[in-house]
Amino acid sequence: VEGKGWATSNASAIIDIGLSITSFTPQQGEMGGGYLLTVIGRGFSPNTRIDVGTNPCSNTDYISTTSLVCTVPASASVNASQVQVSALDNTYSANASSLFTYNASSTPIIIDIQPPTI
Repeated sequence: VEGKGWATSNASAIIDIGLSITSFTPQQGEMGGGYLLTVIGRGFSPNTRIDVGTNPCSNTDYISTTSLVCTVPASASVNASQVQVSALDNTYSANASSLFTYNASSTPIIIDIQPPTI
């Protein structure tokens, strides 16, 4: 209290930290998904969901308010594509400044099966 000394209170304070993504790794991967994505940012909670493109990651592991790890979903496209990485938590959302690339050239493709009949 000004001019009187210290003051105390039993009231709790709520600090609202905005949600943001500062980086993620890897920045590209196979179209079939199934590998881990590490997302670095701030404001994460155990309820934060990570989307890669229009699909949510699975098995999201909350590490801390600044780090999450999740399993990348399969691409929604049959072609190579670049998609947004997003974090969603209740009414908050944030997009990474760079895009994730689903890389068709690193994805296995079956071109022939032998014998054709059994």
